[in-house]
Amino acid sequence: VANQNTFILAALTTTTTPAPIVQALNETCSHAIWDGNYSTIAGISGSSSTSTLHLNSPHNIFVDNYDNVYVADGNNHRIIRFSPGSKSGTNIAGIRLRAGKGKSELNTPTTVFVTGDQTLFILDAGNFRVQKWKYGEPLGFPVAGRYRV
Repeated sequence: VANQNTFILAALTTTTTPAPIVQALNETCSHAIWDGNYSTIAGISGSSSTSTLHLNSPHNIFVDNYDNVYVADGNNHRIIRFSPGSKSGTNIAGIRLRAGKGKSELNTPTTVFVTGDQTLFILDAGNFRVQKWKYGEPLGFPVAGRYRV
């Protein structure tokens, strides 16, 4: 009878798990006090108006590298840009005060993001879409979502 030798090779592996990162609680300075002074940086709220001074249910802002403030003026269905130091803005996207679904219209925009070349991405919530709007162009184009019909 032939002698059979069986070899078993076992590989030992070591698994290391990094220790969890422990962050200190977000503590405020014990002698900090709230400064109740504030200033309005863009528009006045609470009314529908063709005036770019009036905002109606502003949902979101975006501040670009030049300190321009872009406001998603939800119930006026537009995006307004306020230059630094100006209380009155410029209508950038959306052409009228009532909701619409055309390429030049918005329906309750809730979020705006602006790229370095001033291209706007607008969450047009009422139309279930994201619009890409080149600065200075009269029309936006859907890049995600759909038109509501």
